[in-house]
Amino acid sequence: MRNRLGKPDRAAFGKRLNALLDQRSDVPKLADGRGKWAADRYRVKPPSAHAWLHGQSIPDAPRLRMIAVDLGVSSDYLLFGIADSASSPSGEPLQRESRPVGSDALRMALQTAYKILGEGGVKAIPEQYAAFVEALAEEYASGRDEAEVLQFARRVASVIAAGGNDAPENGRG
Repeated sequence: MRNRLGKPDRAAFGKRLNALLDQRSDVPKLADGRGKWAADRYRVKPPSAHAWLHGQSIPDAPRLRMIAVDLGVSSDYLLFGIADSASSPSGEPLQRESRPVGSDALRMALQTAYKILGEGGVKAIPEQYAAFVEALAEEYASGRDEAEVLQFARRVASVIAAGGNDAPENGRG
């Protein structure tokens, strides 16, 4: 996973991921089953989740976006610790994707989010919904075909559904 910032530090990724998960009341502590929880939630084998949590590897791009949406942060934040320059009322940086996408991609993303969340009766908190739409817009803007984007959308919606209905307002527990 390279981008304009170079190669992400796996150990730092693991620390940021664990720090975000530590803020959630529905996530077990690292020593108490967090690896199994992450494997179940993000639909991977336990060794993959263990490697992420211990800073030994980084998930592929679609799974990384799924985790970012679930945690209400950007992929760039998870990979590099980069947050938007805007601040929340508490003074903490807002950690949302801020890449511009075309109006067609955004329109298609909004339609897809409405369809996917609606058909599953999924209730997303505002931060999750915004991150979900942004991730979908990026998928459409990247040129992926609609079937791939819908498959990605359904996977992310299932993650939101698994924990989003009782999530507190800030999305982090």
